[in-house]
Amino acid sequence: MFLTQSALVTTALLASGALTQALESGCLTRSEEDRYYYVSPSGEECCAPDYATIERDDGGKITTIRCGIMRSIERLPGVRSCYKKAEEVMTCTNGIRVRLPVFPQEARCGSEKVKTATGRVPLDEVGCYRGRIYVNSRGCCSIEYAMVNYNHRGRPISGHCGRRAGILPPDNVEPENLKGVPQCRGYIPESWCPFGIITSLAALKKAERCSGKGCCTGWEQTRDQNGVCRREGESFATKESAKAYWEARQQDGCEKQGPNGRCCAHATHFRDSKGACGDTDESGSVVTASS
Repeated sequence: MFLTQSALVTTALLASGALTQALESGCLTRSEEDRYYYVSPSGEECCAPDYATIERDDGGKITTIRCGIMRSIERLPGVRSCYKKAEEVMTCTNGIRVRLPVFPQEARCGSEKVKTATGRVPLDEVGCYRGRIYVNSRGCCSIEYAMVNYNHRGRPISGHCGRRAGILPPDNVEPENLKGVPQCRGYIPESWCPFGIITSLAALKKAERCSGKGCCTGWEQTRDQNGVCRREGESFATKESAKAYWEARQQDGCEKQGPNGRCCAHATHFRDSKGACGDTDESGSVVTASS
């Protein structure tokens, strides 16, 4: 059955209204396959969906969605997907609020596993940290948000979670901004963070960030200024981008080779899945490569 022109117009208007509401309400994005986040229209407010607070008008229509400090059991009906990677839409000026259980606390970079801490949250002003989490009596945040005040002798006298993220250090390096702050006696329990934790996308990544030297295990990775292996998005689209990639790899002590073996002698040839050099793919199409 074909829709009449009137019905088509009505359907279009309804869809337009729903889309407008969705656009005004922000969107949902995903990171690392199983992590979802609500992002405000500006990209500045970010949180896990269970921290998103919905406000409605008398007719039940969603008017605004804000990231609060209390968890909610209400879902986010009608909120669209961002259709972009989290890194592309999440400015998150004041960080991302999530539940502590989704925050990775496992042992990293060869450190020993520890038990979960017991007792009450530290009641002193200084607090403590463990891994990527800082906590005191006023809240929890990932360590790059922690700010510590020191006395004239250089001893920490108070700390708090700031509104802007600093630099997230490698997992096996003592945070510069937490010098003198004690480590918590075990992993931080959820009861210590009743309002969740303020963090960043970088700190939420499951992969460890270990400072070191030498060639990175992943052929597509190079070390950053902290000695941490990162995938910077290797590109062989141009000779310049290929040159920059190989120079960075060779500075780390890597041989000039990819997953299928050493680079081909001819600049426009590449190795196929069988390790053979050539300028055509399995279908016979010519493919140019910079290395």
